[in-house]
This record gives sequence, C-alpha cells and structure tokens, in this order.
Amino acid sequence: MNLTVKNVRALQLPEGKSDHLVWDDEIPGLGLRLRADGSRVFVFQYALGAKQRRLSLGAATAESFATVKAGDGAIIKLGIRDQAAQLHAKVRLGQDPAGDKTESRKRASDGRAHQERTRQRITALDATRRATNDVHRHERHAGRSAARC
Repeated sequence: MNLTVKNVRALQLPEGKSDHLVWDDEIPGLGLRLRADGSRVFVFQYALGAKQRRLSLGAATAESFATVKAGDGAIIKLGIRDQAAQLHAKVRLGQDPAGDKTESRKRASDGRAHQERTRQRITALDATRRATNDVHRHERHAGRSAARC
C-alpha cells in the first residue's frame, strides 16, 4: 500500500495491538507507526551494514504530504514522500541519515556549551574589570582627599 493522505487516514490499529507499523510499497523504508493513543508518526527505517536504524519523520497529518515553497519557488519543506525518497537515496550512497542527525545535534549542543562557557568568561572578566575600576577610583579619590588636607 502506498502511504497517501487517503490511505493514512483510513488505517486503523489492528485489534489487540498497542503499536503497529505499516510500510509503503513504493518508497523503501518509509513507514507509518500507529499507536493505541491515536498518534500516527512517519518513520524511515534502513539497514547500514549490520545496524538497523529508524528515524522519526514527524506526525502524519494531511499537511505533512505537501511540499512548502517560498514565494520565489525555493523549497522550504519537502513533503513526507520526498523526504523519504531523499533519505533512501542517501542510504544507497552509503550515508547514515540517523548518524548525521545525531552528529548535527552533538555539534549544536557543543556550540551551546561553548556559548555558555564564553558567556561565563565574559561575565567573570566584566566583574574583574569593574573591581579593578573601583580600586582605581578609590585610589584616585583617596589621593585627592589627601591632597586637600
């Protein structure tokens, strides 16, 4: 079965199951996870060597099938089927989309940690500068007071 808006809407969780995956017949790896709480999430599953990997692609809504373009025609967001086709192409080229996502998150996290360390250093330097300026201000004031006496 092709996962289309109509088919996704019609799918039901089989009796007695709390979790069920339905796979697309046209795009290898594209699936829909149905859960007992009513959630429907697109997934992309692939094998890389001996590893099985699965990515969550987001909630299954009618909007998730549409490719969104800017006024100049630039693509802002690919539809779910196009996203899955791109992921499949990456896997066929030997890339690891889940690994790329993990690495991207790690870089972003490292960047946030670096920003926090930099902010802390700047705060410490500012405090040191203020203290040094206060000392100089007191010295100047003490010198003026002594000169007046």
